[in-house]
Amino acid sequence: MSESSTDSPLRVFKGSEAEGGMTPAEMLDQISRSADTAIEERDFEQFLTNLYGDGDERWKEVAKLRDVLMANLTDIHVFVVPSKSRSTTRKLYVVGIDSGGNVTGIRAGNLTET
Repeated sequence: MSESSTDSPLRVFKGSEAEGGMTPAEMLDQISRSADTAIEERDFEQFLTNLYGDGDERWKEVAKLRDVLMANLTDIHVFVVPSKSRSTTRKLYVVGIDSGGNVTGIRAGNLTET
């Protein structure tokens, strides 16, 4: 299975205070989804590397994004959650804990299994 984006823009995600660290259960709570929702967690660095290999020119943009996230967030995780409305569409969250203790990061929607 691979994923493709439908050119969905990245959006800022600003949640509330993290109750118990950045866990899949915490993420589901942050986006008001039930605890039995399928959620996939991915390694942050590996996810970024998989976007574009470091030999790709676009890697510079990904590296800038990584640097901004790492400078402003701790406990960074990547979560993929099924869309509420379509079974083959998923939302991607790259989130961590900001200096105020809140879940913050970026969200991209409309990832489709291909």
